[in-house]
Amino acid sequence: MIDILSQVVLFENLSTEELETLSPYFQIRRLRRGNLIILEEDQEGSLFVIAKGRVKISRLSDAGSEVTLAMLGTADFFGELSAVDGEVRSANVTSLEDVELYVMRRSDFLRVLEAMPRVSMAMIRELAKRLRFSDWQIQNLCTRNAEGRIAASLIYLAEQTGTMQLGSVSIPQLPYQKDLANIAGTSRETVSRSLKTFKDRKDCHQQGRTLIIHDIDNFKRKYLE
Repeated sequence: MIDILSQVVLFENLSTEELETLSPYFQIRRLRRGNLIILEEDQEGSLFVIAKGRVKISRLSDAGSEVTLAMLGTADFFGELSAVDGEVRSANVTSLEDVELYVMRRSDFLRVLEAMPRVSMAMIRELAKRLRFSDWQIQNLCTRNAEGRIAASLIYLAEQTGTMQLGSVSIPQLPYQKDLANIAGTSRETVSRSLKTFKDRKDCHQQGRTLIIHDIDNFKRKYLE
């Protein structure tokens, strides 16, 4: 458990002894692919750390369609808002793969925040980062056409999960087209057409579930400027 906790941005600056102090607060939960982990408006306020697998954060629009807010993987965490303020959950969380989660109750997490200022500061920085992403997502949806939104979503995934090598970026486990459409606020058919366009223009190619953007800086200039 300590190996995973040391990779979580909230705890990465803690000593081994401090991580050992934290670990008893966590319970392990394992779920199969496709399970609903958190339901929007749920009152339960635990903090979740992903030890294995990937999850999808989403909400339902007023029209009933799903909007994907983020996809998280190993050493990412979620549920922090309700863990801090005790209010209802603001989104749904679903397992995209079989997952192993470390779960800390809200009361324990609040004690950790009070006792460990470095964790509190890391939480503030991460909340600011996520707020900036929300602002970006709103701007992306409001100011770009569908192709631009899809390109921007690919760039976001590249920056979050990609591996850079000589200017190209490999995005492992590219989301399925339906999920990518939910991120970009468009349809699966539009995602399919746009991906084909990017490939035809030699901007990227795909190997299985891995998408390789050949020149990420040029890709940004081409589709975001």
